Amino acid sequence: MMKFHIRLNMQPLGSRGSRYVSTAFYVCFFTSVLMLIMPCVVAGQTSGRHQAIVTAEKHASEDVKRPLWFGAGCVLNYSGYLWAQTYHRPVPVVSLLGKSPEYVAFYTDRYREKSNELQASAAFAGCITGGFMSAFLFVLLQWAADDQL
Repeated sequence: MMKFHIRLNMQPLGSRGSRYVSTAFYVCFFTSVLMLIMPCVVAGQTSGRHQAIVTAEKHASEDVKRPLWFGAGCVLNYSGYLWAQTYHRPVPVVSLLGKSPEYVAFYTDRYREKSNELQASAAFAGCITGGFMSAFLFVLLQWAADDQL
């Protein structure tokens, strides 16, 4: 039966020469250092993504004209709601100057999603309100027509 021996590269440490450090130690050391550093790098990328999403939501809520979309829902009814669903506001370019491409991508995606969400909710509320107002006016006109006869 043959025995295989693995010989590690042993090098003297410092000028003493009595202590040896193996290559396995270096591999373990650098692997552990990388394992400690990587979560910090990932956390930095996540905070940049989070910052882009928070900023985009803030800007979208400031830029969407809710009374306009509420009025569109009231007057145009379901057509106003569909219009609010399909209309995409242009993304403000000034807030993206000097930012990284990842930041711009996260910001743009979230800004469009949030602005469409706010537009659609305001238009839907207007659609419901317009429907109730139309039903009330219809009943009122029917009541007035019955009084005339």
